[in-house]
Formats: sequence, structure tokens, C-alpha cells
Amino acid sequence: MKLSGLSYLSSEEWILNQCKNKYFVLLENGIDSAYFKKTILKSNGIIHEFKNGQSITGIIPYGMGKSQKSNYVVINTENILSIKSNRHILYEAPYYLDKSKHELGVSQYFYVILKKSEDIKQLEELAEFNNVIIEGNNKYMPLIYILSCSKKSQGNALEMANIFYETDLFQTTEPDFLTKISTYCVEDTFFSDYQWNLNNTGQEIYNNHHGLAGIDINICDAWQRTTGNN
Repeated sequence: MKLSGLSYLSSEEWILNQCKNKYFVLLENGIDSAYFKKTILKSNGIIHEFKNGQSITGIIPYGMGKSQKSNYVVINTENILSIKSNRHILYEAPYYLDKSKHELGVSQYFYVILKKSEDIKQLEELAEFNNVIIEGNNKYMPLIYILSCSKKSQGNALEMANIFYETDLFQTTEPDFLTKISTYCVEDTFFSDYQWNLNNTGQEIYNNHHGLAGIDINICDAWQRTTGNN
């Protein structure tokens, strides 16, 4: 399966190929990895990774949006259909490979940048039609909205980002990719804690306010392609 991805920095499009049998799975609150492995996966797969407390910060909540901390696992299974139907699974999405063979997971979130503030009405209509939730917008860049998907949505966050982009109603969109790129891709004492615009991990900024992870210029990704030419 091939899907296109977009970078809101440059609106560059590239082709992604779905990884075989590897998935991001969002669990219902109260379900941990041990329970998931024993009662849901059984012999169908192996848990690769577990993280407690995935959440978003640094946004102004919008409408019914109420992002909560949720557990997720990255699994390897050949029987995703039986997993998707489980009542403890809130959302699942496959991993993808880019042209450099880097793995990209897709969380339940995607970003939409409005052309102007009045476009919120169009965003509301599309969100309702596709069964996605508008979680809120960025405190410091109010035209950037974050939306979340579930099993009820018309697709995963990558598919929804593509659908919203293709309407040409918005400036651009981008799914919340999960990568293994290191936070420390440069030897700079202040890079991780202070230069949020280069690599935003949700770190504390501006007097105890927290940034929104992913809202940055993707400098680590850019430097993997080029560091410039004198």
C-alpha cells in the first residue's frame, strides 16, 4: 500500500510504503502492556515498544476536544483484524517506510494549518464528516490546529491529513509521525531545552508553558538530507 506524505514546512510530497505487520496501537486508559500482551495479542504478535502517558501539551482546547494521557504499544502481528475489533483498542495505524527506508509510525494526531482564522468553520464541518476530533490550536501559532482520530474515523491520521489537504481549503496538513531520530542531532548545549523551533518535544518554554511536540522546522530531518553547501 502506498500513500503520500506532506511536510508543512515545504509542502513537499513523497511516497510511503506500508511496513509489513508493524502497527501503532492506542490502548484504552487502564490497559497496560502486560495485560495487552496476555489477553489481546496472545500468540499473534510481540510487543516492540511501550510508552506510558502519551499526550499533547501547549494547545488551547477546542469544543469537545479533551486530550488525555493514553498508553500505546508498537506491535508486530499478522492478525491485525482481530486486534482492531477489540474493545480496548481505541486506534491503530500501520508503520510506513520512506524512500530512505526510515520507519515512520503514525500516531492518532494530525495537524491542520488554516489559511485564515475564519476557516475554522470548514475545519469543523470536515472533522464532523470524517469522525475526527478537533483537540485545539497552538497557543503561539493559533492557525495551527491538532486533530485526533479513533477507530470511528474514516482513516488513520496519515489518511486524514491527505484527505484534508486535498480539499485545498487549508494552508497545509501533516500527520504526527513517530520517528527514531535523536533529540540530540547536533552538539549544542541549548538545543534540547531552549531551541524548540528547531526540534519541539513539548519542552518547557516561556515561563512554565509547554510547547506542542512536532511544531518545529524538522531540522534533524532536514540535516539528514543536507547541511548546506558553501
